[in-house]
Amino acid sequence: MLAIANAGVLSMFLQAGAAKIVRPGISAKALAEVLPLRAESLRWLTKLTAVAELATVLAVVLPPVRPAGLVLAGTLGLLFAVLGLAGLVTGSSEPCGCFGTQNGKPLGMANVLTGLVFVVVSAVSLWMGAYDETFVATTALLTTVFSAGWLMWANRGHLLRIIDNVRNREEPAG
Repeated sequence: MLAIANAGVLSMFLQAGAAKIVRPGISAKALAEVLPLRAESLRWLTKLTAVAELATVLAVVLPPVRPAGLVLAGTLGLLFAVLGLAGLVTGSSEPCGCFGTQNGKPLGMANVLTGLVFVVVSAVSLWMGAYDETFVATTALLTTVFSAGWLMWANRGHLLRIIDNVRNREEPAG
């Protein structure tokens, strides 16, 4: 069960980090509502967060650095919870692009709750000492499966068009 929870957290970090690298402006706009920084600084902060999210995924699935990766995952979770609280206090209205979505809800309760889940999963994983190779390999495999599923779900419109095109393709005359 803990491997499933770890994989869920890591797949969210993977999706979120990739989305922030590709389109940092979405999250940067939401951050502008809660952080008094210039737009360019917010874009760099968003990219730095993306690098931290992707590094977390890598660290958590590498046994020698797994404890450090779990600490980083918990720290990012706490950061996301704090940003969610700031969004609630300031009345954030800009979609944050959180968790790898291109739009969605503003900074708020979803960030608080998800961030706290990240903290709990990381703390329990550290406490349980879940570092053996089988556990880590299972976590890595489940992260891959969850991420692939999430990617297909997020892009289901494109995927369904491709499937329809393949199904409706005429066979060449021969």
